[in-house]
Parts: sequence; structure tokens; C-alpha cells
Amino acid sequence: MYGVVIYVANVFDVAEYVLSQLGETSTMKLQKLVYYCQAWSLAWDGVPLFKEDFEAWMNGPVCPELYKAHKGTFKVKSGFFGLYISDDPNFSEDNIDSMNAVINYYGIKEAGIFAAFQSNAAIGAGFISSCCQL
Repeated sequence: MYGVVIYVANVFDVAEYVLSQLGETSTMKLQKLVYYCQAWSLAWDGVPLFKEDFEAWMNGPVCPELYKAHKGTFKVKSGFFGLYISDDPNFSEDNIDSMNAVINYYGIKEAGIFAAFQSNAAIGAGFISSCCQL
């Protein structure tokens, strides 16, 4: 099975994990945190957390599936994506370590700080999309 990635979790599982650790947050900040979870999982662990892609939007990377689920909502909290989560995302210890590192580093920052990262992140969104299609 070399080169084959089996996805168990989806983008909503990661979003719910972030919200369970961070509490209520803006949907813009959540999009960026989920993006960084995916990016750092790829960088540190060599595997994506989920199969959904990101697109480069004007305010930074956005996962369209996640956006469609929260469109029109400014802030969300744990449980918001309950209808979309997997029965068991089966996060590995490495997955949880990567997500926690992102949450601990970026989670305390105000949503506006992500604007400073937006040009680099938008470039990275294409990189992540191409990496996820293994």
C-alpha cells in the first residue's frame, strides 16, 4: 500500500477538535487554524489529516466544504459541525500532537493576525492541495 493514503477523518473532524480545545472562535480564524493543522501535519508527519482541499481566497486559504457548512455564521463553538463529523476520526498520537501544536501557537492569536500570513498561506494552499492528491 505504498503511496496510498487512507482517510478516516474529514475536515469537520479537525474543525471540531480545534473548537473542543479552543472554544468559540470566528469562522475566519477556524478556517486558518484547520489550514495550519493540515499544513503542519503534512510537514511534520508526512501525511494529510483529511482529503478536502483548500482554495486561495481573498482573505487567505478556505476549505469550500467547511465554508458551506458555516456560511453566514460569524462565530462557532464545539458541536456546530456535529452533523458532518465521522463516526470515529481515529486521530493518531501524531495527528493530535500536530493539531495541539497549531492550537497552542496560533490559537491564542487574534483573528486579524492571520491577515499577515494570508499571502504566504494562499500560496501554500495550492501546495497543500497538490500534496493531498497522493
